[in-house]
Amino acid sequence: MRLSATMVVAILLSSAAVSRAADRDSILNPEQLVGAWKLVSGERGGKAMAKESTGGIFVFSKDTLTGKNRYGEELSWMSYTLDTTQNPVAMNLTITKGFAGESCEAIVEVRDGQLRLCYNLEKKGRPKTFETKEGENNRSMTFVKTGDPAESQAAVQAVSEKKWKARRDQNPEPFMELMRLKYTRTGPSGKTRDVGEALFEYNDPKSKVGAVVVTDQQITIYGDTAVETGRATGTKKDAKTPVWDVRYTMTWVKEDGQWALVNEHQNRAECAVLPALGADTAEPKTCD
Repeated sequence: MRLSATMVVAILLSSAAVSRAADRDSILNPEQLVGAWKLVSGERGGKAMAKESTGGIFVFSKDTLTGKNRYGEELSWMSYTLDTTQNPVAMNLTITKGFAGESCEAIVEVRDGQLRLCYNLEKKGRPKTFETKEGENNRSMTFVKTGDPAESQAAVQAVSEKKWKARRDQNPEPFMELMRLKYTRTGPSGKTRDVGEALFEYNDPKSKVGAVVVTDQQITIYGDTAVETGRATGTKKDAKTPVWDVRYTMTWVKEDGQWALVNEHQNRAECAVLPALGADTAEPKTCD
């Protein structure tokens, strides 16, 4: 009996320790929130969120939250406070731009590599769990850590500048670092060049330019793929008109943490307009 009683006490103490450990696990360290989180699933009123509604990104600083779509465009701006003494951790959200001053109560947790956030759309108090029920207007969302599209855009901007500088300097080495073996480029003539042909062009003295100006540049991020569009003009000191003037599209992919160029397509930045009445040919003009 004495042994049995000892075992019972040990079991009770062990259970209490496990319970306390579980409570500690549920307490959120605010630093865990900081970073970008991609929406992977959610539910509202007991019904799952449509797959096409996922993909948005929440970017947390230590006291602000910025909502973005999957392409990195900012859609919402909020500040937040946490009460980590509550379980689940209580979060108070306040809109700072747009409907400034509007607020709502939420709960939040970070566990097993996922961030879960639940709030009530009708301001009917703070949700108690991350599960939603039919008839209640609670919205629950689950996120996984991801990269901030703004950081990806800046990274692609940097490698793009490196690429155009290599073209201006006629230096193939930086270009080789940025491209992949399956790289292809289709030029204004319609001819497709592979890696070797592209590098030969970079070494061709006839293609040397004094400056390259890039305008109308837009970079759109699709996860680990980026599509860059713009206009590039190459000029020489002794030439009154540009040596070449193209509209381009470049496709970049992120591999092993680095952005690499896999495809490039160029068209002349001039187009033909319809011929004037009575004219035999169309007059070329610069495209808008």
